Order: sequence, then C-alpha cells, then structure tokens
Amino acid sequence: MADPDDTPQPDPRTDAPADAAQASDGPALGAVPPEEEGAPVSGPTPDDGAGLDGPDPEDAGTPDADGDPDPLAELRAERDSYLDQLLRARADYENLNKRRHKEVAEARDRGAAAVVEALLEVLDNFGFALQAAEASEDTQLAKGVQLVHDQLIGVLEQAGLAPVPGEGAVFDPAHHEALVSERDDDGGRDEPEVAEVLRTGYRFKSQLLRPASVRVVE
Repeated sequence: MADPDDTPQPDPRTDAPADAAQASDGPALGAVPPEEEGAPVSGPTPDDGAGLDGPDPEDAGTPDADGDPDPLAELRAERDSYLDQLLRARADYENLNKRRHKEVAEARDRGAAAVVEALLEVLDNFGFALQAAEASEDTQLAKGVQLVHDQLIGVLEQAGLAPVPGEGAVFDPAHHEALVSERDDDGGRDEPEVAEVLRTGYRFKSQLLRPASVRVVE
C-alpha cells in the first residue's frame, strides 16, 4: 500500500492552468488596443481653448438655466444705485453750500446797511457844517470840512452807498418824496420832474435806505 505522502505534488511553475496561459497571451495591462490606436481623444485639448482660461466673458452674467437671478446683474444694479445716491448727495451739498453763502452775504449786507443808515444823520450834519464853513470867511476851515466830508462819502460809497437821483430826474414815487409840487406854466412836460432836492436820499446796494425829499414840477 502506497504512502499518501509519496504521492507526487503538482509544480506551480510548470503545471499552471491552461486558462492562465491563455490570459497571458492577451494585451498587457494599460496597453492601447490595436483597433483604438489613432482614434480621436475625447475631452478638451489645447487647440480647443476650453477649460484653460475660464468661462467666456460674453457668457458671464447670463441667467442660469434654472432662472436664478444673475449675481453680476445684481452687482451692477447695486453699483448704479450707489452712484445715483452719490450724485444726489453731491447736488444737495452744492445747493446747501450755495444757499449758505447767499444767506451769509445777505446777513452781512443787512448789518452793513444798518450801520450806514445810522450814519445818514451824521452825513446830513456834515453837509450843514460844510455850508456854514463855505459861508464864512475862513477858507481854510471850509477846505478842511470839505476834505473830511468827501472822505466820509468815499468810504460809504465803497461800502455800497449811493445817492438817489435828484434834480432833473423823473419823479419816482418809489425813491422820491414830493414835499412841494408845482405846475409848469409852459405845460411841455410829459412826466413830473424833480426840480430841487430838499434832502438827499440814499440807497445801499439794492436796498432803499431813505427816499429823497424833493420839489416836483408837473
């Protein structure tokens, strides 16, 4: 009786299965099959330019296929809204600045007009003093009073003071006060005319400080 241990064992190096040998005759792992050699390669290529530089700029901002809002369009709308608010705020600031300058100028003119109006009585008295000095025999006194009077008139005129048109001007009720009215015997006047100024009237810029007291001939 034979010993089971004496039974010859198959050698794995020489007795490989036939299907394994057949499988070894096939193409190697990773090799390109002959029938696929030269076939076009699918996917983006360098010549296509797709997928290399990102999405096409012309396609940016287009709505999604699902109809979702375009983020780029929303940003543009928000930018336009901020720009409109900025322009409105700038226009409001410029208008406010102009109004402030106008109000400051008007307040300055009102203050200056009040001071000049208070000096009108002083100016009248200077005129009386000048007439008295000219009637006296002291010529040096008359020249001195005339010099100071002209200097005061010059300073006030630089500030904006101007006399109301007097003798020879057409009578204007808005600027003249008729204390005496006479009728012209010739009758050749179309409008009443100022014949004599009894008290000088003054304006400060566009504001009438005092109407002129006049004698009118009609």
